[in-house]
Amino acid sequence: MGRISITAASSWRARLLAAGLAGGLTLLVAPAPQASVQSGQVACFAPGGPSSADRTNGRSPQGGPETTEVFERGYQVNRCDRDGRLIESVTARYITVPGAPSGYVPISRTVPWGDGFASDAVTYGDFVSDPVAAAAWRGAEGERLRASVTPPTLGADTSRNRKADNGEATTDEGARQGGRIRAAVVGPCDDYTYTLFGGSWTGRYYNYYTRNATFPAGDTTRVEITRGHHPWDYTQNDCGFNDITNLTSQWAGTTSTAFNVTFDNISVIDFGDMAEIGKSNSTTVGHARVWSNGSGSYVGSDQRYNKYKVWVHSGQASGYDVWNVATHETGHSIGLKGDFTGSSDTELTMFGRTDYGETKRRTLARGDILGMRALYP
Repeated sequence: MGRISITAASSWRARLLAAGLAGGLTLLVAPAPQASVQSGQVACFAPGGPSSADRTNGRSPQGGPETTEVFERGYQVNRCDRDGRLIESVTARYITVPGAPSGYVPISRTVPWGDGFASDAVTYGDFVSDPVAAAAWRGAEGERLRASVTPPTLGADTSRNRKADNGEATTDEGARQGGRIRAAVVGPCDDYTYTLFGGSWTGRYYNYYTRNATFPAGDTTRVEITRGHHPWDYTQNDCGFNDITNLTSQWAGTTSTAFNVTFDNISVIDFGDMAEIGKSNSTTVGHARVWSNGSGSYVGSDQRYNKYKVWVHSGQASGYDVWNVATHETGHSIGLKGDFTGSSDTELTMFGRTDYGETKRRTLARGDILGMRALYP
């Protein structure tokens, strides 16, 4: 299996290409979303480009092309209008919980916004240790959540995503390494996987405000939020990758402005009611949104953390660690879609679920670093 040496010795584009040829990367960034012809059929792609070679093309309800891309433990449905412009891209992930129902849940969504796009990602909680999330998943709320998923394109084969329920290995076209198919957990320093929303911050700079009045522990929480940005600023990891990231985030101060589902010219992080932004207070821990303009440059990003969850600051087993979740949500804010639920990707910072007492996502895994470098080479 080819390995990547993350140094400053050569161009990142060359190294990413080399990694992909060695069987490593989930995707490389593609041009703006559009319909394209593949094998005589019209395909519809999201801003981040294709994420799997396992694709099924069909017709969207609006009469334009529709493409479903299937990957480990999930799929992505891209719907375009008759002129090939993206209407919606939705990613669904298959979640299994011991002794409970399994099923797909919506995990990210991209829609047109002005001449650009707005992209959302949701982080789900611990369906075992979190008593509220566990009860919701097993009850009517869990049924509604699983029923809310956009179905795949007619003819798309998603059956392999359910094999893990029977103890069988699942496969991921984007995660083949050296001709071998990953079926077990891959360590944080060996997992090359990443996915992107499409777009990045112009000037490699991102600033944000915090609504401290909503924070469970005031400025202590704010400090943990800022610490959650630093792994992306400084490539903090436990894999020995020592290069400094060419991206800077900056806390710009406090604000009374809340998370907004529409763009309001300010990037805000707050704690609040998830129902206000259309998410579940029972199952959702965090939510991030980014807005991009027509040139693919980000103009804003908001993050919301569920005020009804139990939050801790030192990895206690009684709640969700702020720093841990903040590192994940900030990955979304700088352009990584991520939010994997496959059993092989549990060590990635951008894995789409978090557990009570978890701290391992405070530092980046190889795939997280590769995704960041693809955005900010």
